[in-house]
Amino acid sequence: MSAPTSKVTLPALPDWTALDSEAWAVEVARRVLKTWPSVEATRGSGQVLALRVALWRGGVPFLHREKTVELVRFARAPELPRACRLVSGRSLDALVPMTDETRSDCESRGCWSSPARGARPPAGDVAVIVMSGLPGAGKDTWLAHHHPDLPVLSLDGLRAELSIAHGEEPARLRTEAFARANSFLTRRQPFAWNSTLLRARERKALIDWLLRHRAHVELVSLEVSVRVHKAQNRSRAAVVPDAALERMLARWEPVLPYEAHHEQFFEDGEARVFEP
Repeated sequence: MSAPTSKVTLPALPDWTALDSEAWAVEVARRVLKTWPSVEATRGSGQVLALRVALWRGGVPFLHREKTVELVRFARAPELPRACRLVSGRSLDALVPMTDETRSDCESRGCWSSPARGARPPAGDVAVIVMSGLPGAGKDTWLAHHHPDLPVLSLDGLRAELSIAHGEEPARLRTEAFARANSFLTRRQPFAWNSTLLRARERKALIDWLLRHRAHVELVSLEVSVRVHKAQNRSRAAVVPDAALERMLARWEPVLPYEAHHEQFFEDGEARVFEP
């Protein structure tokens, strides 16, 4: 992964209330590519991560932001299956005209007019909710409200119980967390896994392990705007320092569709869906 770009100068952004998220993303992607022609294309590149953070700090809503990021990536390195999880082939074609072969491929996948419906893993027989989101996004509150009786395996709680400081003894924390998760799974007891899981590969490693244990995984992504995040972070028992938050933002890859059996997306407490 390339080093994160500390600052991104965004072009003037159109009013996102005047356009649907996909049309807005196409227009902004055009402006970003003209302003920042050397952007690297890989999802985890420092430049892509910096673009995401700049849009977040600019107050851009979640769906508009992520569709813009994927369109910019597609323009630099066309990758039809991944991009069509978020936007329609028609919008990709509007940004970067496709070849006849690529357009035909897009139509055959059924994603010309709307995002693709990818394949899900085989269903498991024990439900596991996996949370993902920045500290202060409200993961504990969401679980308490939506699943008050569900056992929760919280990595923050486990650190406190084992007297492990944040960032220290990761192997010990991981071993204990997976041992407890395995105990739930052995008893076929539904539970929730609550941690930040900010990187795609971290989520994939956990979800793959759960799938091997025949779990049915529901991935819940909680996002908050900058304004709400600042307020909720201040109200936390353990406030996340600005320097720590910057390190987290530098590796932040939000949840995308088709990472698990099912995903739920929330922004400032409101449900969101990746639809045109």
